[in-house]
Amino acid sequence: MGIIRSRTTFPNHAPSLEQICDKIQSVSGLPVTVLEIDVEIPNRFMARIAFACAPDERLKICASREYLRRHKMANSELVDPNQEATSERVTRETPRPNARELIELIGYVGQEMTLFFVAEHALEALGGTRNEPIDDPEMSVFLSEFKRPIDEEALKKRHKENRRNNRMMKALMMISLPVIIPLYFVFGIISCVIGVPFALAKLRQRKSRTSRA
Repeated sequence: MGIIRSRTTFPNHAPSLEQICDKIQSVSGLPVTVLEIDVEIPNRFMARIAFACAPDERLKICASREYLRRHKMANSELVDPNQEATSERVTRETPRPNARELIELIGYVGQEMTLFFVAEHALEALGGTRNEPIDDPEMSVFLSEFKRPIDEEALKKRHKENRRNNRMMKALMMISLPVIIPLYFVFGIISCVIGVPFALAKLRQRKSRTSRA
């Protein structure tokens, strides 16, 4: 199953999980519930959220900070210059300049994307900047639809249609596998039959060139 990621950076302080959920609710008009949460330190967390009316469609949110960076320096940079330098290198941590805070949304291929897109808009409304801006005008128009309040029944209908489409795709894959697998092996055999003579011909040409030289 493929993973879908979206990263939003904040120049100073990223919003808390509570602020993010409140903004999602404000944008969508639907209550949001936190299903799982693992908080390490303030503003660093991992949680799964969902619309209260659709708890099975979960979205993972991770918050991290870029405070430290690692680099290696020779011992001669760390000790008295008069002492003999060695080849050993050690790792030191130093404060990272212009540290940013990052909120990452993690979904999966086949997921109904309403919550994902609403969460992206919510993070931007809270002062974040997408790491990968949307340049396609048609995509921008499509995503703007998720800035509006969402009807609960319409959301449930989307989820129902998405589940039906996923079932159809799985059924299609199961039906096509008995055809695709043999074709894959046939294509491999044909490629070998066609490719081997060419490879042998190139090898003979190289040997003839080296022998003449």
